[in-house]
Amino acid sequence: MSGEVCFLGLGLRGGSGLRRDRQPERRERWRRGLCVAASRKGSKKKRDGNGPNGSDGEPVVKDLDVVLCHMQADYDTLAAAVGLAKLWGNEAVVVLSGGSNPAVERFLGLFRPMFPIRSGRSIDPRRIRRVGVVDTVRRDRLGSCADWTIGALSVEVIDHHVGSASDSDRKGRSASEEQCDIENDRGAITLIRERVGAATTMIVERLMDSQWRLTPGEATLMALGIHTDTGSLTFENTTARDAKALAWLLEQGANQSSVAEFKTPQLNQDQMDVLNYGLQRVKKIPTNGVMLGYCLLETEDFVKGLSVVAQDVMQLSNIDILLFCVVNYVKSRNGKVKEEDGRVRRQISLIGRARPRVDDRVNLNEVFSALGGGGHPKAAAVTIRTDEDPAEILEEVVESIREQIPEEKMTKDFMSTDIVVCRPDDLISEAQELMNSHCLSGLPVVDSENELVGTVLQSDAWTAEKQNRLDEKISHFMRRGSHVVTISPETTLPEVERILALGKAGPLPVLSDGQIVGVVTRIDILRARHLWSPDDGDGDDEPILQVDSVKELHEAPTPKTDVAVDEPIIQIDPVKELHESNTPPDVVASSN
Repeated sequence: MSGEVCFLGLGLRGGSGLRRDRQPERRERWRRGLCVAASRKGSKKKRDGNGPNGSDGEPVVKDLDVVLCHMQADYDTLAAAVGLAKLWGNEAVVVLSGGSNPAVERFLGLFRPMFPIRSGRSIDPRRIRRVGVVDTVRRDRLGSCADWTIGALSVEVIDHHVGSASDSDRKGRSASEEQCDIENDRGAITLIRERVGAATTMIVERLMDSQWRLTPGEATLMALGIHTDTGSLTFENTTARDAKALAWLLEQGANQSSVAEFKTPQLNQDQMDVLNYGLQRVKKIPTNGVMLGYCLLETEDFVKGLSVVAQDVMQLSNIDILLFCVVNYVKSRNGKVKEEDGRVRRQISLIGRARPRVDDRVNLNEVFSALGGGGHPKAAAVTIRTDEDPAEILEEVVESIREQIPEEKMTKDFMSTDIVVCRPDDLISEAQELMNSHCLSGLPVVDSENELVGTVLQSDAWTAEKQNRLDEKISHFMRRGSHVVTISPETTLPEVERILALGKAGPLPVLSDGQIVGVVTRIDILRARHLWSPDDGDGDDEPILQVDSVKELHEAPTPKTDVAVDEPIIQIDPVKELHESNTPPDVVASSN
């Protein structure tokens, strides 16, 4: 792009496709290279210049196998295409349907001769025998190559963009899953779509099963494909299959130095300008405990690699969800702005990003698919050419995302109701045994009427053990008054997280009218933030949780022993005094 980036400062106003093949035996046949047919009605479109005969009337032999990458190719589509071409053999070639992103361009500047990449202009569509399409199921993402699939003898479509498991559980087939609209006159289309982190993983598994030997360049490219589409195995769509595929690529000679060098895109000057303006113009809307941000900028010309810029804006602005919109004029080859009926058309590049901690009910792919785009639940994009007001389009998307954000969670929504407590007259050794057996960092201390009178932490038990006083009563070591923090059922998740993140308290007792109705542990916070799977187990079953708590507990202040402080126990949101209470349900007390 030539010239400077020009920002005009637009602001936001006012606030049937193929079915997925899920049969394991069919997937296994595909991985072994056997043909799996999927029926589809033939296209009725006429193909000018794609007839079976050449200009001299002689039949054209279909002897060319082509694998197509989607437009603005990323590492995943390129790596999957190169891998599929290798599986096909017979001098199969890879074609970039519409350029590549800046990171891939930089990589190919040095590695391109290692791969069977050809220009689309050098391909005679009449010769195409077989077409592979990777990392997309949509014709409009294949650019001028979209019609190549129509006259081919067979088409193989490989994609990993599948609705989330939670969506599938709730809706059967995810409403946000893209429909395959790729066409073929013979209906000879095979669609393989699986829930993995990268399309490259699906191809690598087939290479592994066929015992192929890769070149270092091929292994490096495929490693980049998996790294970038799984966030180096950190994105929530990552599976064990991605990790196994990546390990095999290392065995095949993937160069780690090259992976480290090329997987992180380097921002050019245009991208840095967009980043700086984006950081200045981003607007934030607190919504149900989630920080939603949006930004609308306009540039004179199209800027590549905006997804990287959007990710940086989200991270640097401390935003949970970002909608990043950049608008540029649609120009002809001579540089003039295109007009239709006196109206100027503009290209809208809209990118959405969300942090892993955002609730699964927020699905960017679902919203962006309605606009003709797509992606993943936490990362999606769409490009629109229109004469409509970009601000109005962005406003609609912002409102759609806000509607998805569930109400802010309160303590009562995620607290544990199975409460383990102890008595002041119990021995500190008994409290230690309870904490160890349940893998807890602390216990509430209640009197004979089950009123909260204090707490005892693991660090208190360690102090007693160090002083050889484990046979003494808990009352000599427990924390009282201002050293005890409690919360109410209405305390918000961010506030509870803030208290526990300080590392100065154990499990927080939840009080309602002076009665213990629950307790909140760090695992409860992780689950509420979707940072801990329900299948990962409770603290009671995970010894490592106790190890993780050691550092926090060592940092916690230990009150002087044998000193009873009659200060009121502090309760957060709202502050309440402890009153008489009845015995709450699900309370387990230690016995003398």
